[in-house]
Amino acid sequence: MHFWNSLPLFRLVIPFILGIVLSNIVFEAWIYRLIPFFLLALVLTHFFIKSYRFRWLYGVLCTCLLFVLGLCIFHYSLEKNDELHYATFLNENNVLVLECIEEPVEKKNSFKVLSKVISVDNKPTIGKVLVYVEKNGDTLRYGSRILTSAVPNEISTPSNPNQFDYKHYQNIRGVTHQVYLSSIDFTVLNGQWGNPVIKKINAFRSKLLSRLSNSQLYKNQFSVCSALLLGDKSEMSQELKQTFSEAGVIHVLAVSGLHVGIIFLLINKLLVFMSRTQVLRIIKLLILLLCLWSYAFITSLSPSVMRAVTMFSFIAIANVMQRQTNIYNTLAASAFLLLILEPNMVFEVGFQLSYLAVLGIVSIYPIIYPLFVFKSKWTDTLWQLICVSIAAQIATFPLGIFYFHQFPNYFLVANILVLPLIPFIIYFGLSFLLLFDFYFLSEPILLILSFILDNLFLILSAIQQLPHTISSFLYLHFYEVLLIYLAIGFSILSYHFKKTLYLVYSLVCFLLLQLMHWNDMEIRENRSQIIFYSVNKHSVFGIVESDAGFFMANSDFIENKSSQQFNLFNHWSYLGLDKPSLIDLDFNFQHQFIWKEDCHIQLGNKKMVLVNENFSLKQYENPIEVDYCLISDYFPIDKLLISYSPKTVIIDSSLPYYKADKLEMESKVLNLNYYNLKTNNALLVDLND
Repeated sequence: MHFWNSLPLFRLVIPFILGIVLSNIVFEAWIYRLIPFFLLALVLTHFFIKSYRFRWLYGVLCTCLLFVLGLCIFHYSLEKNDELHYATFLNENNVLVLECIEEPVEKKNSFKVLSKVISVDNKPTIGKVLVYVEKNGDTLRYGSRILTSAVPNEISTPSNPNQFDYKHYQNIRGVTHQVYLSSIDFTVLNGQWGNPVIKKINAFRSKLLSRLSNSQLYKNQFSVCSALLLGDKSEMSQELKQTFSEAGVIHVLAVSGLHVGIIFLLINKLLVFMSRTQVLRIIKLLILLLCLWSYAFITSLSPSVMRAVTMFSFIAIANVMQRQTNIYNTLAASAFLLLILEPNMVFEVGFQLSYLAVLGIVSIYPIIYPLFVFKSKWTDTLWQLICVSIAAQIATFPLGIFYFHQFPNYFLVANILVLPLIPFIIYFGLSFLLLFDFYFLSEPILLILSFILDNLFLILSAIQQLPHTISSFLYLHFYEVLLIYLAIGFSILSYHFKKTLYLVYSLVCFLLLQLMHWNDMEIRENRSQIIFYSVNKHSVFGIVESDAGFFMANSDFIENKSSQQFNLFNHWSYLGLDKPSLIDLDFNFQHQFIWKEDCHIQLGNKKMVLVNENFSLKQYENPIEVDYCLISDYFPIDKLLISYSPKTVIIDSSLPYYKADKLEMESKVLNLNYYNLKTNNALLVDLND
């Protein structure tokens, strides 16, 4: 019991987080009225109930109060629930004033900028919107205001099963709508808006990025430095990101606890002489806080940096007060503060992974480290790094698989070789930026930095060449993730409290997990289905038999790895496919489950005719009966019926909307069964039915 009593903040933050998570499910308009009731009950309990037997009542009331606070804080923090939200005023004839609240991010064909809606038809409003601006339009900056009559559209829900939910991802950030603006759709207003402090920070950050870009670093070196030092990954190629991902060290690119910790340790070491008196310690604290929060602003106050800086600020304050803090309470305090300011943060993957990683290190590391004792200092340091990597990986791998459906097989090797280089890149990189104007100092630093980066790329390339660098298409249901964490938690408790009952609970969790896995395996073995995906501007369809998947697609989609990742990777992971095959529609193909010859395709026991740009109508004595007619290039349906008799006409998502609508009208007139992939979700056909 003594252990739990030493974690008051940790125990209290749990109901607060549960309240936030469950707010969308259980919140009612009257529920905020419970807050004064619980507060009054707490006061009365504190002053009038002194018996030790009833001490649990105080804890129950605190738990209920924090749960209700979580419900209310999250609900009322959502701008979309406010009556002044711009969505309530939208119609076809609106005039909107938008203000850029971030610097624009360059995309392939446009600039994306997060904006807030200042007014709709001169009515003051609140709420954020994603704005995509044509590249040849006026240049926008942070604080720019624009006038437009374009009406934002609500961000659409996923069209394919298990697809990455972009709508949910943006809703977490408070964004519900998006709008595309060509150069003639908006006017930039004259004036100065935006926070002047943030403007100066952005200008300073741009100056630092300019110093990096004007150095002799080549593209990959520059992109890694800008990511590690300033949190800017816009210049990083997809191939380089994939290299870091496959090596299992993609986390080093996101400025977070690792980077802030390195900065904290450096400044703390430099100011070690200021620990002699209380006055010097206070000055040291102020310098530490100033440096940490300045770094947070330079990196655009990203949520990951905010988390790390808040946590290290608590640690720094505790050190000045000369109090031995419990790391669990420190984590809870930082999380509580951040979630009061931004409750949505609890749904961010980075928030979840970062806190789990730290919790894993502080709870699992003490179990692993004593297993081996080394006399050599260097060997012991290496063993510490191995233990930290294993502890963090144990704590985060279930959630990593749940969100990303892959696991880096060489994470331990990569962490051992890569992590020791990161502090040197940060130290020399920051030194170069600070001493940029002193050529005789910055030039040697740049040479050392370039040498370290070259070795980093050499290590990553070597790891990438190893066989089976990454296990892909993994899938865990939410309840499986919960069971794994319960099993890990009970195992940790069993070790710390020396109680076999916790170990029994852990084994029960693993047993339930195995039973569920066997059930999933049985379902997969008997699976047989055809899938027509809804991917904008692309044709993608195929068949799944057991754990084998064969899909046909146009060549543009096959070459577009990011579109595959966004639209289909999660579903293929859910299906548990073993290396799904993606076949070009321009070629004929024969296999046990699928074959194609010109425009005729066989999917299992279903026949299909494909009407695309290569289709040519042939005359037959009698119309050929087919199960599906997939139209990916407009062709009058009445003419198709001369040669084919389809049971279902499928209007492909590769068509423009006006052509898809025209084909839909023709199908209705001819009284044909049809399915429009352009306006509907993917079509799944179970062949076992």
